[in-house]
Amino acid sequence: MSLFSNDRAIRELKAWASEHAIRLDLPLQTERNLERLAALDPAIASKRIVYLGEPDHFIHEKYDYRLLMLSYLVSRGWNHIGEEMGVVDGYRINKFLATGDSKHLDRVPMYGYKGGQRTDRDDSAKPDTLGAHSCPLSQGRRAGLYNPAHPRK
Repeated sequence: MSLFSNDRAIRELKAWASEHAIRLDLPLQTERNLERLAALDPAIASKRIVYLGEPDHFIHEKYDYRLLMLSYLVSRGWNHIGEEMGVVDGYRINKFLATGDSKHLDRVPMYGYKGGQRTDRDDSAKPDTLGAHSCPLSQGRRAGLYNPAHPRK
């Protein structure tokens, strides 16, 4: 007898995911990957807001993934994009978006800022690359993706 009573459902989910997955190459920031994401166009065509989650915490690939997804969405005219993050991160990123002043990004905990870190436990992220250099908004701004004057979708 199987350990799980829903083995059939798991097999069906794996088969569906294998058939519908958008396979991306490494490094993630390539034109080919942007072209592959065009498969998402019909799913988001009639939507007003897109929300990006993350597959797991404390993996550095999520920064590359976020930048790729932001590049794709901005290339399609999107600028109403939600992203999973902490309250303080969101507040400081909103300040950057409102003012265009990148000093607000220097104090975003998910990008490596440690000034507000708790001393009673270890909440530090473990990826190899943290800091403003791996911040999707910083990279996007340097790559010309962020434009506060961009028309609203």
